Amino acid sequence: MAGCGDDGANPNPAGTSSSSGSGGSGATGPEAPIQPAAGGIRRLLRTQYLGSLRVLFGEVAVEAADPPADLPLKGFDAIGAAEITTASSTVERYEHSAREVAAAVVADPATRAKAFPCEPTTPSDATCLSIAAGTIGRVAWRRTLTGAEIARLVGAAQVAGNEYGTIDAALESLVSALIQSPNFLYIVELGSETIDEATGGRLLTPGELASRISFFLNNATPTAALLDAADAGHLETDEGIAAVAEQMLGLSEARWALDAFYAEVFRLREIDVMNKSALVYPLYTPQLQDSMREESLQLIRDIVWNQDTDARGMFDADYTFIDADLATLYGVPAPSGAGFVKTTLPAAQQRRGLLGHAGLLALLSHTDSSSATRRGAFVQSRLLCSPVPPPPPDVVPTFPPDDGVPKTAKMKLEKHMEVASCASCHQVMDPIGFALEHYDGIGAYREKDKGLVIDPSGSIPNLGDFAGPAELADLIRNDERSALCLVRNLYRHSMGHLETKGELPALARLDDAFEEDGFRIQQLLVRIVQSPAFRQVTEPK
Repeated sequence: MAGCGDDGANPNPAGTSSSSGSGGSGATGPEAPIQPAAGGIRRLLRTQYLGSLRVLFGEVAVEAADPPADLPLKGFDAIGAAEITTASSTVERYEHSAREVAAAVVADPATRAKAFPCEPTTPSDATCLSIAAGTIGRVAWRRTLTGAEIARLVGAAQVAGNEYGTIDAALESLVSALIQSPNFLYIVELGSETIDEATGGRLLTPGELASRISFFLNNATPTAALLDAADAGHLETDEGIAAVAEQMLGLSEARWALDAFYAEVFRLREIDVMNKSALVYPLYTPQLQDSMREESLQLIRDIVWNQDTDARGMFDADYTFIDADLATLYGVPAPSGAGFVKTTLPAAQQRRGLLGHAGLLALLSHTDSSSATRRGAFVQSRLLCSPVPPPPPDVVPTFPPDDGVPKTAKMKLEKHMEVASCASCHQVMDPIGFALEHYDGIGAYREKDKGLVIDPSGSIPNLGDFAGPAELADLIRNDERSALCLVRNLYRHSMGHLETKGELPALARLDDAFEEDGFRIQQLLVRIVQSPAFRQVTEPK
């Protein structure tokens, strides 16, 4: 019974009531006290590692880097980075990557000139090496280095430089030591000695807050300018934080960061590794695979960045972006020229939002057929943050015996749902997928399944009745849970943990503010970094 049970994604969204809590400015209602989550440390995500190298050294370093892959936990890479122990093989991977990056930075004249504030005159030039360690280290480690730390870094660089007799060796040692240090690889969020009387939470230090904001919004270590602003007190008020956040959202890094987030939470990155039967789907090619992923990201970018409008349009947009490969799949004329163009697909196909995109439809299918169960589970877990009941111990994971009479997938699943051990979870997944049965295992439109006319109607408790994909899209958009889920997913990603009971008042206030702001993601990002729950911690775990 494939798909019975949660797909490893999000638990039920906590704090779904409309009661307000302590949070950023602009929300209505009385404020309730919050209890911030515990402080601690978490390892950089792969995207944050690469983004930090870009800030420090540029594209040459990014191209040379080879950091380990992320390990998701509870549906999020960020939670895995906070809770999964670092393996020895991961440490070795970081060491190898650091050496490759250091060699590339030092070998490229333009990168070298930009990265180092001075050029040593000898392999043991303590003055220049100290300046370089302090300057690069402040951005890499997100704080000012102590004299003892600089002395150790310089000492190691001098040993390497003298051993090999070159200035290059000294500089490579310095860079390698800086970026394989735990001070670079782990985000420290322990808080200051300043206590918020209203919450009992410890305010993050200026550097810690700048880091939490920068890694969330730009997937990178804070720049020297942001650290300067934090040290100057510019992150002490809601207004100051909003000004910094809005400036960061204007950078290309913010778009890359949100791309990476939605590629993770909506599983778009998995499109790159899915397999399809060439016999069943001759149209499926690696080029089409790339186009599938890009189509969904194009829609999200348009809604969030180009229009800065209601994010729920992701679920029911009546337009999309296609290139020549997707045009063939969708059965429409190819756009002139290369790249993607905004278009409206034939009304008869009833494609709406992400669930009408070939990429997700293909991902949420089998190698040689569609899957109503997988598609329904995705909607429940990823779009509504509603858990699917786990399968009972006596579950029967097979369809009833085939009686030789042709049946559509819907007919088979409806029969399957009559089995008591399967009904509990399939009844909240499969009917959603029924609405999408007009799309085959690679998302192409079809009128029939096994020679029989497809019936895309269905009904889901707590969601409603629908006659097909367009009505399903309307139900998802207008369901309170879809907006709450957008908030929950971003919050969990930003914090590296599932929301705690003490954070629920702050999340409720974020929910209210999100609605008041017209469900705009850019404004939600600002609201999150303004929230006391984001800016404070309690005693470390």
